[in-house]
Amino acid sequence: MWPETLFAKWHACPANRGPMRPMRFGLALLLVVFSTAANAAEPESDQWQFTITPYLWLATIKGTTGSTADPAAGTTSYNFLSLDNLDSVFFIAASASRGRWTIQTDMVFLNFSDSFAPDPVAIDIDLKGDILELSGAYLPRSFKYTEVLFGLRRVSIELGITLTPGPQGSLKQVWLDPVIGLRHIRPLGKRWQAVIRADVGGFGVSSDFTFNGVAGAAFNMTKHSSLFLGYRYLTLEFGDDDILEDLTAKGLALGVEFRF
Repeated sequence: MWPETLFAKWHACPANRGPMRPMRFGLALLLVVFSTAANAAEPESDQWQFTITPYLWLATIKGTTGSTADPAAGTTSYNFLSLDNLDSVFFIAASASRGRWTIQTDMVFLNFSDSFAPDPVAIDIDLKGDILELSGAYLPRSFKYTEVLFGLRRVSIELGITLTPGPQGSLKQVWLDPVIGLRHIRPLGKRWQAVIRADVGGFGVSSDFTFNGVAGAAFNMTKHSSLFLGYRYLTLEFGDDDILEDLTAKGLALGVEFRF
């Protein structure tokens, strides 16, 4: 059976129309704060500097299905992720800096499944997704603490549904968009820094619009490590004919950056 027909049958069930049952959650993720005071303190250094930062993101993730996934019933709001239903995650990011230039990458992979049984059909949902970012940053001579960001962000989502009794099917979609933004890292005394990053993307190239923002503070524990605490907000807006119309993740973040 074609996936579009399967999704139509799924949403034809009254229990699946309109807002689906909410699932609030706390999700531990690994992400990155792309460089800290070391970049701001020594912008003219000819030595390569590298960072790797695992971190926890206590996030809420919510999405709205588009007409491709829901051709019969319109859009449906759904809180995708619950910690109990998280099958696997792998998140890592890294940066390399020299002088006023920085190259950075952020890689996010997750696999989530959920099931519920509105009469007379049991429904199993499987969501696989990844977000890959490759970008550069440049610190202009006229800016002491603010870098200009530019790069690409790739988002891939595969959504599968199995009805019991009934058929199964899946839909997959990939978006590749340019992103531009700013990152501000300002020293607050000898060991503290304020960290602010904001970028926008999409512009209709693949997705309609994206926004990613991080605000927080970093504390230098040692010469080669920093502790970060902040808040991250990520929203992605896709087309009406895509698998998802939108996807939003937001929450507190805590991480440790290692520099070498």
